[in-house]
Amino acid sequence: MKGDFSRDTFNPLRHFSRVLAQQGRLQLDADSNEQSAILLHYLRTLARDLIGPYGGPDAGFSIGVGAGLKLDFLILAGRYYVDGILCENERTDLTYATQAAYRADRDAIKAGETHFVYLDVWERHVSSLDDDAIHDVALGRADTMTRAQVMWQVRVAARTPDDKPLPIDQATDWNDWLNKSGWPDKWQSPNRGQLKAMARAAVTNDPNPCILSPDARFRGLENQLYRVEIHSGGTAAAKTATFKWSRDNGSVVFALTALDGAGKATLAEWGRGDCASLTRDDWVEVVDDDVALRGEAGPLAVVTSVQPDDGTVMLQAASAKPLPAYASGDYATKHVQLRRWDYKNKPGTSGGNRPKPADDGALLIEEGDSKWLALEDGVQVLFTPAPAGAENEYRTGDYWLIPARTAAGDIEWPGMMGNPQAQGPRGVEHHYAPLGIIGVKAAEVGWMASFRKTLNL
Repeated sequence: MKGDFSRDTFNPLRHFSRVLAQQGRLQLDADSNEQSAILLHYLRTLARDLIGPYGGPDAGFSIGVGAGLKLDFLILAGRYYVDGILCENERTDLTYATQAAYRADRDAIKAGETHFVYLDVWERHVSSLDDDAIHDVALGRADTMTRAQVMWQVRVAARTPDDKPLPIDQATDWNDWLNKSGWPDKWQSPNRGQLKAMARAAVTNDPNPCILSPDARFRGLENQLYRVEIHSGGTAAAKTATFKWSRDNGSVVFALTALDGAGKATLAEWGRGDCASLTRDDWVEVVDDDVALRGEAGPLAVVTSVQPDDGTVMLQAASAKPLPAYASGDYATKHVQLRRWDYKNKPGTSGGNRPKPADDGALLIEEGDSKWLALEDGVQVLFTPAPAGAENEYRTGDYWLIPARTAAGDIEWPGMMGNPQAQGPRGVEHHYAPLGIIGVKAAEVGWMASFRKTLNL
């Protein structure tokens, strides 16, 4: 969740049952957010215990053959629970290819092949820039609360994770096949990467210049919530995995009204003060609803000049691939935005233990037990290697949060000073449910086998 939060305090291992307000005391955003998280955790855990990993009370999310559909199938209306999360499809005419953010070049059904159909579920952070109805016009420009939204997408795959053909025998024990096919680990790798963070180091005589001196501390002038997020997925060994970071939890965003081929972007509104504006050499990500719904990262670009008078900035794409083009009506309907990230990725900024620039405009992930990477103001992170015989598979969108506090001159992170604990990603958590197998003859779906679990209530 990329909101302007002070910190995220919910931890299921602490077994808190509720948050109790006290008279005359300060109330923080983290308190009310934790109360919501406690209740939601309880309800979803209860639903999963009763229903199982997936199931529904009606025909919702069953897949069906539709008259006249070519290389497509119906997704029936109704409800389905995945790991206790309620998924709802209100549309009676929804097909696989008419889902929001469907991308033909990636998700197309192929004639003459068998396809595995499954449901991908996650939560998305939604602000008033993403949904106009959240903002009350009576408040003028004042910002208010944001929302978490359950997202789902039906997806298909023509081969198994190890690139083997799918079974074509309708008498196959499909549940046994699913358990042996490798899909559970493909959906959610057991090694998504772990991170350590610190701003103060223990006393050490190690001459290694990558180790902070004993008097190191968080030197920022303001409290921050740092966000370290995976930009391009992959592995550190192949140098395909990259990350980006923000001191404001990625919450500094700007709605766009235009973006031309030369990289000139017109902002709907300039930032609120210096800390929430754009300056030269800032890195930004071009995002829209399609990018968010696919769980992808948008292209990165560097700001080369700014014109606050007319609300325009010039962008230079990180790679040879041009920035996306939009029709005039897309900026409002797809909620096209620039999201600011706070690293400086240019010549002369990658010396010492600073992260190395990557080709996609983000920062290269390097793993190692002593490979500390400096963010800013004393805050450092380390990507830990996977267990022996394994390899970390970093996933786009996964993130870690690092609260930094000026009063302590330090960050909040589990572990002792100088010996922080490695932590898995805070999210984004994806949840999966198999829906079925379809066989495609010529251009039509010819047969199907269902994984769907119907509840007898």
